[in-house]
Amino acid sequence: MAGRLIQINKEEVTTPVGEVVLTGINTDDVYFVTVTGVEVSTDANIRTRVAISGSADTTSNYSRAGKQFKDNTTFVNSTSTNDNQWNIHFTGGNGTGEINNFHYYVYNFNNANKHSSITVHESGLNKLQVLTGMQGAAIHTVNQANDGLSFISSAGNITAGNFVLYKVL
Repeated sequence: MAGRLIQINKEEVTTPVGEVVLTGINTDDVYFVTVTGVEVSTDANIRTRVAISGSADTTSNYSRAGKQFKDNTTFVNSTSTNDNQWNIHFTGGNGTGEINNFHYYVYNFNNANKHSSITVHESGLNKLQVLTGMQGAAIHTVNQANDGLSFISSAGNITAGNFVLYKVL
C-alpha cells in the first residue's frame, strides 16, 4: 500500500530539555518528521541538525532557503549558507499561546554518497503574538549517512512538544 507512514521514533517533551534527538533512519526511503506543540523557556528559535550515530553534527555545512509569512506584514526571505545548524524556525517565546508546529520531508539521510536534505512547513504564534508560517528547504552539504535529527533551542530549553519520525512507504 503506497503512502503509508510507519512510526519509527517519538519523543514527548513534558519537562525542560536542552535537546531532542530523533534517530532510526536506516534505509534510503523518504522519512517524515512532525513536530507539534513546541514551547521554549525563553524567547528563542528551534535549531535543527543532522545526527550521526545519535549525536548532532556541529560542522558548518548547513544551508537553507525559504519564505516566512506573517499575518501583520508581507513575506520575508530567509536564507543562510555554511552555518553550524539550520536556523529555519521563527522565534517562539514562553507567553500564552506562543507555540510552534512544523513538519519535514527528509531525503537521502541514509545515503553516504549524497547530501541530506529536508523540506520545511511551519506554522504557529511567535513571541510577538503574530501568526507566522514558513516554507522552505535545507541541505547538509556533505556526503555522509545520517541516522536522525537533533533539535535544540537557541536559548534556554525546550519545555514542551511532540517530536515524531515516520518512514514513508
